[in-house]
Amino acid sequence: MRVLLIFLPFFGSLVYGVETFEAFLTNHCVSCHGPKKEKGDLRIDTLSRDFKAGIDSHLWAEVNERINAGEMP
Repeated sequence: MRVLLIFLPFFGSLVYGVETFEAFLTNHCVSCHGPKKEKGDLRIDTLSRDFKAGIDSHLWAEVNERINAGEMP
């Protein structure tokens, strides 16, 4: 649950369901962090969306930090 709370400030107004979250990732992240390009050796499309289980939580925390620091669009 801690990982999910990290994303609330940034994604809180965007996330109403899984489709909206996936659309955000597709529109803003996957072009640089997807199957065709892996900037920073990170593929957003392969990270676990199971936030409750905490899988890939360290990577999602890094994504959140970079977005909040203005390093990602």
